[in-house]
Amino acid sequence: MKTIFKLAIALLAVFSFAACSDVPMPYEEPGTGNTSEDTYLDETFETSFGKFTNVTVKGNAWAIDYKTAKATGYDNSSQKTTASEAYLVSSPVDLSKSNAAYLQFEYILRYVRAGQTENKVLITDNYTGNPTTTTWTDITGTLTEGSDWTTFATYKKNIPAEFLGKSNVVIALMYSCTTTSSTIEIKNLIMKDGTVEESGTTTPETPTSGDAMTIDNIKSNKTGNISLDTNKYGSQSVSDESTWYSWTFDGITYQGAKICISDGKNGEGLQMQGNATDASKQGFLFNKTAFSKSIKSITLVLSVATSSKYGPEFNLYAGTEAHPKAKAISATPEQKESGNYKEYTYTFDLSSGDYKYFTLANDKVGAIYVKSMKVTLK
Repeated sequence: MKTIFKLAIALLAVFSFAACSDVPMPYEEPGTGNTSEDTYLDETFETSFGKFTNVTVKGNAWAIDYKTAKATGYDNSSQKTTASEAYLVSSPVDLSKSNAAYLQFEYILRYVRAGQTENKVLITDNYTGNPTTTTWTDITGTLTEGSDWTTFATYKKNIPAEFLGKSNVVIALMYSCTTTSSTIEIKNLIMKDGTVEESGTTTPETPTSGDAMTIDNIKSNKTGNISLDTNKYGSQSVSDESTWYSWTFDGITYQGAKICISDGKNGEGLQMQGNATDASKQGFLFNKTAFSKSIKSITLVLSVATSSKYGPEFNLYAGTEAHPKAKAISATPEQKESGNYKEYTYTFDLSSGDYKYFTLANDKVGAIYVKSMKVTLK
């Protein structure tokens, strides 16, 4: 009894001190508690793909190698390249309660070849289960090519606002190659709440460091599930955006309708249908996302077979919103012959306006053949 009585007295003293002491007690706002950032993905790729699924469309798959997720079409033992296309696709991420989130990973990228190799970071909130039929948003930006196998660069990207508040966000790492292959190794991938100072997302002022966009770029950088055929426009309808072909080039998304790959008989490159009176047969292409600065000029090279007696007829429009159709910009072409083709080079001067969008529209008679297009910014 004495022991119990002494314990009761001691507890009473503790409670009395807590109630009467001048020392402030810890205070929390009701309902707040301790806050912490949610982590949605956290994969080292040392021994497995974790929450990522390896989907191989053709050729070589992603592999765990050198404690990284590695993708390449090149085989060291045979010294041969296999044309490949493969994706690492994350499990769905619930961002329904997120106000800000970012993706980050370390990587080594080697042997990039324009028009022959692709390495992309993609995101969607409507994954079909098949990466080739899914409409992706390309958040790659610019990946830095390395010069050795020991120095890792860091990719950082804030998740675009349109995916915040969504419950089925999926990330994919994609690589592909044709006759030559790049190699990429990725480790320590995380996706979590918060923001970062972005890297690897700079839009160059001119596409591919001075190179122009060509049919190879347009074919190899396809997004969405619409294919580009040879010498036929398929089901493309100028009035139905879901049928338009889409692609990316240096971080800019483009779309086009009534376009296809030329078979080379009447001209080289991208073939675009034309008609002066029937709007349903007037092909076009335009940049869907804005350039980082206003357009200074556009250099367009069109191709016509030397056997043809017709020259190109079309319009180029500039504007402040995607797919402009009002402000036509004129240019006088320079003409020269190159093999079996005549080339018409147009330089459109847009420097007098504040235009971040353009449309190439064939609202004239006859098809045109786009060999290359180069956009220069102010």
